[in-house]
Amino acid sequence: MPQPGLLSDAIEGGTPCPEDQDGLYALIRSHNVPCTCPDHQKDANCIHQGYHVRICVPQVGAVAPLTRKGHEAMHLVHAAIQYFTRTEKDMGTRQKSAIEEFRNLSRMRLGFWCNLNDAHRARSIEVEDMESLLELFNHIFFFGALDVHFKWMKDGAHDLGSYGHAKRVIKLNPTAVRGEMRMSVFDFRIETLLHECVHALIFQFACPSCESFDVNVDNAAGHGRAYQVLYGAVSEVARVLLGVLEYAPSFSETFLTHWNEVRHLPSVHDMETWPDYQKLAYIIRDVRNRRVLFFDAEMPQREIHEKIRVFVEEENKKDDARMRAIEDTTPPEEQVTPWDKKHIAILGGCVMLCSVELIMLAIMLGLDDQQTKDYTERREATHDDNEDVNLVVDRV
Repeated sequence: MPQPGLLSDAIEGGTPCPEDQDGLYALIRSHNVPCTCPDHQKDANCIHQGYHVRICVPQVGAVAPLTRKGHEAMHLVHAAIQYFTRTEKDMGTRQKSAIEEFRNLSRMRLGFWCNLNDAHRARSIEVEDMESLLELFNHIFFFGALDVHFKWMKDGAHDLGSYGHAKRVIKLNPTAVRGEMRMSVFDFRIETLLHECVHALIFQFACPSCESFDVNVDNAAGHGRAYQVLYGAVSEVARVLLGVLEYAPSFSETFLTHWNEVRHLPSVHDMETWPDYQKLAYIIRDVRNRRVLFFDAEMPQREIHEKIRVFVEEENKKDDARMRAIEDTTPPEEQVTPWDKKHIAILGGCVMLCSVELIMLAIMLGLDDQQTKDYTERREATHDDNEDVNLVVDRV
């Protein structure tokens, strides 16, 4: 197995921390270390391959219990991503109910939920409420396998949050806020909880005897390859699925923060594939089944539109196949004729059109001339060829 780029000697010799993200990228490119990710070293990452337990994520339903410290780190990470990126209809019962519970809490915004967004009232939130929130995240993202408890840090603590290996405790600083990160207090606390949950999953279930454990897990104070890949996926799916984390720290931020504990530089391949808030420029969300597609900021617009076109064609084919399957199982006397379908579609379209126009009329009646003009211009500006496809394109 190629040796990863060791930095410990260089750091001990006084190699300064790069000043910013661009400086870190330049350093990674200048070293150009061989990549040791599973894509390039499928059979050389572990000395105990026969010992590891494989995780089977079914297409539909729950996952069998995990084995403590029994899974290769990157296999564990990719299984977790497969688990929480399934369509909602294919998720297990407890996973779906946890998502619904989180959304209900978000809609009602009662009790401790409001205090999560108050920089000065964290201590009024009961530990039991925080553990209930952790349990929702546990079932949504982490197989329901985490064994963790929650505590508030003591006043005056310097850390933002922590995960204690021995007692399996996630701690949160009740007074910490990070306005410089463009985060709300609420998002900061949610992000910190998810951050520590990612650490907990990896340290509880990843095999520590692997040759690759040092680079995949321990590097950069626990922010190695496994953390970077899993946290990036969790933060993006949390944004789409739960409506939280409008901003999340990038891999470069964690490396710069923990520079004195960086023993291995990422490869150029790692740098280009690890989620980074400046790299993930486009998020394509399918409202029907919440599939997520990511596009690099530097990808030409022509390629983006072509990928969207292919994506839409695939989804339409799936819809057609589902409709044919329904028609094939419907008794002949209950089937709707093509003539009926056509007229039902026309009638439905007319009703929808009338509803939209009535809503627009009601809105405009409450606006003055300038507001009406602004509203009309915004509506025309947002009209494009993709609106019939039920897709939303966001610029991060």
